Amino acid sequence: MRKLSFFLILALFVTTLGVGSAWAVGDPNSIGIKKRTTGARQGEAVRVFKLVRHSASTPNDAGIVSEDVVVYDTISDDGITVRLTTTSNDGAIAGIAVMTIETSDATTGTSAFDDEGRRNWGYILVHGPMTASIGAGAINAAGVGAPFITSSDAGQVTGFQGAPPTGDLDNEASGGFFMDAATSGTAVDVFVELE
Repeated sequence: MRKLSFFLILALFVTTLGVGSAWAVGDPNSIGIKKRTTGARQGEAVRVFKLVRHSASTPNDAGIVSEDVVVYDTISDDGITVRLTTTSNDGAIAGIAVMTIETSDATTGTSAFDDEGRRNWGYILVHGPMTASIGAGAINAAGVGAPFITSSDAGQVTGFQGAPPTGDLDNEASGGFFMDAATSGTAVDVFVELE
């Protein structure tokens, strides 16, 4: 009886401390996936990360750094391997790096399976707010709400030259939109929509 009382008191104590989450809104009535950040407060934005592999296999090459926009490597063709691009409006846009992703420490790896456990793995953001690299010459039409695309400067985002396209952007290589007007600088706030 004492054990049962102890556990009931402990459960009441934990509940009154606020351990767990209490949302001010109920769950939706329809069937679907609920996006919310596990362990976070309601005011924190949902961010979705993806584990990827850097395709460069020369140990002394430059790696991908946080805030670089990356594209899927179409040579590896596995949906996991990414690289930097110098193609403006590259249709293979994958996300924005949230950490440094080094090149492979071996020149023999040719696939994601060969490189398992090596140093050339890291995370990119595929959904949510992020800061992205932008060069002084890569601004174009980068107003608030305008779509962002890959720049011809490796690892950087830019806006469409001239007027941005209107309507459905599914046929464009947009990675999301600018949350701030881009000015000359090294970084800009964006919202990534690549999930």
